[in-house]
Amino acid sequence: MLPEARIKSGEFPWGTLRDPFFDGFHRCLPVLAEAGNNLIVEHIVETAEWMQRLLRLLGHLDVYFVGIHCPLPELERRERARGDRRVGDAKADYETTHAFCTYDVEIDSTSARDGNVEAVIAAWRARRRPSAFDRMARRAGAP
Repeated sequence: MLPEARIKSGEFPWGTLRDPFFDGFHRCLPVLAEAGNNLIVEHIVETAEWMQRLLRLLGHLDVYFVGIHCPLPELERRERARGDRRVGDAKADYETTHAFCTYDVEIDSTSARDGNVEAVIAAWRARRRPSAFDRMARRAGAP
C-alpha cells in the first residue's frame, strides 16, 4: 500500500521510493508463489531491466504471461479522464512497454471483458510448454 497522500504532498518523494518499491514488489512474487499461492498479477513491465529481473526471479516457476493491449487513442483518452497522470506518459508507455515481452496470449482492453476472460481461459487450457515466459527466461539465461 503506497502512502499516496504523502507522495502527492511531496512529503514522501516518489522518485526516491519508486525503485526500492518495485524491487521489493518483484522480489515478493516468487516468495508468494513458492509458499503455495496461485497468483494473478496485474503489472505494467515498464522496462527491459524489469523484464530481466522478473525472468531471473520467476524463471523457475510456471508463469503464464498475458499481454493486454490498448489502442493509443484510448490510452490517451483514459490518461486525460483520470486527471492524475502526466500527459504524454501513455504514449511513452505505449511505445515501449510491449517491446521486450513475448506473451502466451494477447488481448485488447477495449474488447468486451467477458470475451477477454474467455479468450485467456481457453488459451490457458490449451497451453503448451515451453511457455512464452520459459522461452524468454531461457534466452536471458535465467534459471
